[in-house]
Amino acid sequence: MDSKVFLKKKEVRKAFTYILLMCTTLVFSQKIAYKDITLYGIGTIEIPSNMELQAGTYKEFSQKNVKEGVKLMGGEVSDNRIVFQPKGINDLTEDGLAMYARVIIETDILLPGSYDKLKDTSIPTKEELKNISVELKSEMEKMLYGTNLKIIEWIGVSMVKINGNNTLKFSYIRKLKSNPKVKVETYVFQNYDRIHRLTISYRVEDTTLWEPKMNRIVNSFKITNIK
Repeated sequence: MDSKVFLKKKEVRKAFTYILLMCTTLVFSQKIAYKDITLYGIGTIEIPSNMELQAGTYKEFSQKNVKEGVKLMGGEVSDNRIVFQPKGINDLTEDGLAMYARVIIETDILLPGSYDKLKDTSIPTKEELKNISVELKSEMEKMLYGTNLKIIEWIGVSMVKINGNNTLKFSYIRKLKSNPKVKVETYVFQNYDRIHRLTISYRVEDTTLWEPKMNRIVNSFKITNIK
């Protein structure tokens, strides 16, 4: 090969490498900011700038599907449901729709004393947690029977502390038809006459992207409306 041609190709490779490095640097230098969101009647939570509150036409579409799905499984959907999703989905942008992640906060209210007080939530024994896990898994599998949604891995049930409060956590991996696998974690907070459920979910293949953000979101959740 002619030395001039070789040098020219070498310079092109160097230029390409430089551009690639610059693009990579720009992508990783774009820091995600977190904002404190007030959840009226509940408390506060931190949500990253790459997520938005589900609203508009997409919210109506989503709620309709959720309600029909839960009704099909013999249940009811509470209107006390707040959903955060990747930014751009409300406007049906290609980038937004290409990503799957959800943060869902639901509240069910019953009679006073129906649940433990938030600060006095009891901690089940290992045996009790094992029984709760078996019952929850069985119940969910019954609800999903006959649908296209399957639990492919049951991770289990545990007690964790979120902002000093004892919280029941259960998690699993689910799959809808041929879609990518999704990891789901639900945190249940007892609050005397109500329970709050904080559910996070994201595609398993996107764990590196979403897991750190979801951990921060969960640990930022604060209940200020204590009963």
